[in-house]
Amino acid sequence: MIDQLTEQPEPAGSSLTATFAPGVDASVQRASGDSPVDETNGALSGSIAALVEAALLLDIVVVLCLIRTFIPIPGFQGVIRLICPTPIVLLGLRRGFRTSLVATVGGYVVLSALVGPLFGTQILVYGLLGSVYAAAARLRLPYLVALLFGAIIYGGYIAFVTAGVPLILGIINLHISAGSLVGLIQTQLKSVAHAVVAFHLGPFAVRSLPLSGPRALFHWSLNHWIASLLLLVAFYGLINSWAFLFATREILARTDRDLRVDAHGERRDFYPPTQF
Repeated sequence: MIDQLTEQPEPAGSSLTATFAPGVDASVQRASGDSPVDETNGALSGSIAALVEAALLLDIVVVLCLIRTFIPIPGFQGVIRLICPTPIVLLGLRRGFRTSLVATVGGYVVLSALVGPLFGTQILVYGLLGSVYAAAARLRLPYLVALLFGAIIYGGYIAFVTAGVPLILGIINLHISAGSLVGLIQTQLKSVAHAVVAFHLGPFAVRSLPLSGPRALFHWSLNHWIASLLLLVAFYGLINSWAFLFATREILARTDRDLRVDAHGERRDFYPPTQF
């Protein structure tokens, strides 16, 4: 009887505080000398959540890259290519730049096991693009900065694949210097150009067309092939970087805003449409 009279009921607000404000309850426990909160378990659960989230988003990118590889339809491949950086952007917005980079490396290992290390490099490019775009948005950098970094990444990748790899393979297989190989390529291009200019079919002749401007530009590009290659790569990189950013913005704008909340509870929005 005495025990029932002395036992005090738990205040009604204590359960609500523990449920909706666990930080306040934990601080009260630490101040009163009660058992401390196990912060290690909280950090571990956060790491597991980040790992699962990265794996899910990375699976989407791997599937998109597999579709691009095994369904070689030109127009369809271009559309799929524009979507590939978006899951990495979302991961970078939520978990940060380092997490997106680590996930990109893991995706390369998985994709390389399926399609080989050469075709697997595409996920490195998309992952790096997504990581840079997400970092620029998290830091609230101007849209032009994200555009330029994306152009450098994608333009450098295209230059390496279209010019660097054939040049390296030609040097290895033909056992000649890079200068000699470039000279042979220029000679072949000039021969093709002369053949096109000399083409005629009855009264029609290519030489009679007003092509003095394009002809002069062609000869200039052959004599200054490094400058022309850099200009072409820069233009191609800018166009594709803008397309990647545009597609990412359109997709993220149609998702729930709560998906862009990071681990600290802060909402991370992408670039608004007015900057496009």
